[in-house]
Amino acid sequence: MKKKLLSLFVFSILIIILSSCRENNKAQKGDTIEKTPLEYNEYIIGEHNKIMVKMLDFSKAFNAGDGRRMEHTLNLLQKQIESSIAMMSKLEPYKGDDTYKEAAMELFEFYDSISGDEFEEMIEIQQKKGSQTIEDNKRMNELNRVIAEREAILDKNLSQAQRAFAEKHSAQMQKNRLQDSINKMNK
Repeated sequence: MKKKLLSLFVFSILIIILSSCRENNKAQKGDTIEKTPLEYNEYIIGEHNKIMVKMLDFSKAFNAGDGRRMEHTLNLLQKQIESSIAMMSKLEPYKGDDTYKEAAMELFEFYDSISGDEFEEMIEIQQKKGSQTIEDNKRMNELNRVIAEREAILDKNLSQAQRAFAEKHSAQMQKNRLQDSINKMNK
């Protein structure tokens, strides 16, 4: 009888331990059962802001024309984008609603694309300094125009998805603390 009770006790402890491990794994995979709409929104905006801080740093380095600093800040930007995409990939839809998350992912993937292509080409042109040709200047203007047009669409989609998420889940939205800096960068 004592062996059966001891076995039952050990078995019960084992089940409790295994179920707590399963709960920890869920949380690591981005489970949102415990998140409020505000926490979910702040998580997405937090990842976006991490990228934007690095984007602003890159923009400052680019405008200063410092080649080594441009390369360094671009590298940091690329790493942050990669990290934010990985974190967002783990985030589960909020109560089955993934529209907001997907809009953010599209924007982050756009940033990933331009940081690996257009920004590198822009750095090459910028580093020519006194030897830039008219074609270089035209290309730089074209890259800026295309990036701005594509980003405007994705930003609008993200804003609309965020508003729809807030309305659907009765969440109060707050102004992004980086918005003024972002707007200045985009002018």
